[in-house]
Amino acid sequence: MDARTSNNPAKEAGGVVERHEIYSDEQFQLDLAEYNALRNEILKRSEYRYQLVSLNLIIAGTIFTLGLQTNSPSYILFVFPVLGCFLIIMWAHNLVLTRWLSEYIREHIESKYKREGWETAVVIQFRSIRILRSSLFSISGIFLGTEIMAFGLGLIKSTLTTIDIILIITDVLAILITLMVLKSLKQT
Repeated sequence: MDARTSNNPAKEAGGVVERHEIYSDEQFQLDLAEYNALRNEILKRSEYRYQLVSLNLIIAGTIFTLGLQTNSPSYILFVFPVLGCFLIIMWAHNLVLTRWLSEYIREHIESKYKREGWETAVVIQFRSIRILRSSLFSISGIFLGTEIMAFGLGLIKSTLTTIDIILIITDVLAILITLMVLKSLKQT
C-alpha cells in the first residue's frame, strides 16, 4: 500500500506527517497522537510566555503608578525587580521546555518518518534569520528594562532607610539573576 493513498491516516488527520512503510498503522497513530499532544503543549507554553510578558508590564505599570505618587514610600518601587526576576525565570522555564518538546518532536517523531516537518523547518529558519536573538533582545528589554527602571526610580525617591538599603541589595541580586537567566538563554 502506498503511503499517499486516500486511506492514509496522516492525510485524513491533516497531513501532519506521512506514514513510512516500515511502521504499522497502530504505531503511526500513536506517533501522530504523541505529535499532536506535544504540539499542543508547545502552543500552551507559548501562550504562557506571552501572558507572563503581559503580566510583567501590568505589574510594572501598577507599581510605577503607586510608587511615583508624592507621598508613597520608595520601597514600593524596590519591590518590582524581585517580582520581575521571578517572572523572567518562569518565562525562561517555559521557553526551555518548549525547546525540549520541539527537539523531541524533531528527533523522535519527524526523523522516524524521514521527513522534515514543522519543528525541523522552524530550527532551520531561526538559524538562518536569527529570529531567536531578536526575540530575546526584545524580551530582555521588557523584563530587564522594567526592573532597571523601577530600581532607578526607587533610588531617586529613596531616603536610604534600613528597608530601602535591604531592598536595594535584594534588587541588585534580582537584576543580576535576571541577567544570568537571559545570558543562559542566549547560549542555548
